[in-house]
Formats: sequence, C-alpha cells, structure tokens
Amino acid sequence: MKSIVIALMLTFYASLLFAEQMPTTWLQNPSSLTQAIENAQKEDKKGIFIFITAEKCALCNYMQTVIFPQAQIANFYQQNFINLQINASVTTSIINFENQASTTTTVAKQLNSEGKAYPLALFFNPQGTLLYSFSGITQNPEEFLWLGEYILQEHYQQQSFTDYKQARYVNQPTKTGNSQAFFDVTFGDLQAELQTAKENGKQGIMLFFEMEGCPFCKRMRDTVFTQPDVQQFYKERFLIFPIDILGDVELTDFEGNTISSKVFSQTINRVRSTPVIIFYNLAGEPLYRFTGMTEDAQSFIWLAEYVLSGEYQRQLFKTYQQAKRNP
Repeated sequence: MKSIVIALMLTFYASLLFAEQMPTTWLQNPSSLTQAIENAQKEDKKGIFIFITAEKCALCNYMQTVIFPQAQIANFYQQNFINLQINASVTTSIINFENQASTTTTVAKQLNSEGKAYPLALFFNPQGTLLYSFSGITQNPEEFLWLGEYILQEHYQQQSFTDYKQARYVNQPTKTGNSQAFFDVTFGDLQAELQTAKENGKQGIMLFFEMEGCPFCKRMRDTVFTQPDVQQFYKERFLIFPIDILGDVELTDFEGNTISSKVFSQTINRVRSTPVIIFYNLAGEPLYRFTGMTEDAQSFIWLAEYVLSGEYQRQLFKTYQQAKRNP
C-alpha cells in the first residue's frame, strides 16, 4: 500500500470509479460574466460554476486531468450549471459580474476575496450571487459529484461539506475504501501541508505509519477510521496522511528535505513496527507518538483530545483513558 498519494495513483483510482472519460471541454474561458448570468437564466440552469486555477499549481492540474474529464462529472455539471474557468495567472480581458471591463487576474482576486489557496471552486446562483466556495481538491470524482449535489440541495446552508461527505460515505457501507475518507490527499510535500493546515484552521498534522500485511493497521482502518464520529473529529482538527514505512515514494519532509517514505519512517522517525501514530504541531514538531492500535473508536478520539489538551505532558495516555472511561 502506498502511503503518499501521487498523481499517477490518483489517476488509477479515478479510472476504477469512472471508466469513461471526456475531454474537459465543458469548462469555458469566459469573456463576460454578465453573459454567463444571462445564459444561466435563459437556459434555466440552477447556477454558475467557476473554477479558478493558476500556473504551476499541481492540485489544479490534478482536478483538470483526473476529476474533470470523467463523463459523469461533465454530464452532471453541464446539466445543472454554466461552467467557467479562470486562470488567475494569465491576464486577459473580461466583463465582470457588475458589467464592467476588467481582467481575469483582477476578477480572480475579487472572487477570491478571502485569499484561499488554489484551486478554488465557486458556486453562484443564476443571478450571480456567491453561494459557496471550495478550496482544494476532492479525493475522487464521486466526491466532486457530491459537491455539486451539496450545492443544488442547499445542504451548504445547514452543514459543512466535510460533514455531508462523511454522511455519504457512511451510507455506502459496502464500498471499499471508506477508511480512505479519513485521510487527506497530498502530493507528498509535508512542508507545504503545514501551510495548508494553517490556512484551513487546523491544529496540527497526524501521520499514520503503516505497512502492507500489518493486521493491526488493517483493524484501525476497518474499525476505527471508518467511524463518522472519528472522521468528523479528526478532520476538523488535523490534516491526516498515511505513510508506508517500506515505501520508495519520494516525499518532502517538514524541513524541506526530499527523501523516500521508507527513510522518513525508519531513519528520521525510527518506526520499525506498525501502526505508529505521530501528532505534529503547525511548526512540524512532533508532539506525541502512539504505538499500536487503540481499544476502539472512542479511545482514538480521546487520544486526539489527550494531545490537543496538552495532557500528554502531564500523564500517561493509559491513565488519561482510564479516567475518561471511569469518571
């Protein structure tokens, strides 16, 4: 099992979910956003979707080459939205939503007023009012379909997309890979992920060190990581990545060094047996290391609380857990 999800693996995973692919011709480069409003109303679309990308953006490229070419994605979004794409790095003329002459770089900045990281998916109603913005990528094409449904069914008014997505996974118990929803997608740059964690209001990064054939790793994945309470609690507070301690996949560690996941695991972090869970703060410094599997899902939540509260500096986790079970 590879721990760092690189583009080739994501492409393969996507192909398993959606066999038929289509060129990304359904995303148009607009010359006028007011024309998009007119088209949405004339064609009775349910909204306007704008994808903001940038040059040298690996995550943008992932969405464009892995997610968007899928036939089910194209059909769903074309049926429901006017679909546009703006490159924030390229300056061309465009009419903005206020029917004023502008440039694509200026419009991109205006639409991204909160300064979120690219890629950025923006959903507007047919009148051009922003409904929801989504920064980053989805782990697979199915999640991007769910994002569109999340908007159309107005779930964004009641719950976060993370909660909505987790509920969808829970309602698919027969599908493989439910534990994968616990993990975040990364291109292997842990130093960059620290900045992503800060920008998304996370409290740290959790790494799950595992190896193929490890029964305790599998049990954690099958019985703990699949639980909706666990997914919600951890994903609200951490970026979470699996690490294969025997893998040769290159990654960039927290200090900017390019090494294999095997070296990162066995030499840098001295992981010999699995599973091992290490919590890091937003400076990339290890806070706490837990070896083995937790007793159950509730114990795993307590483990995170133990770290975040700073109790790991004052007492053993065994003592903390016993106090939780027998208050």
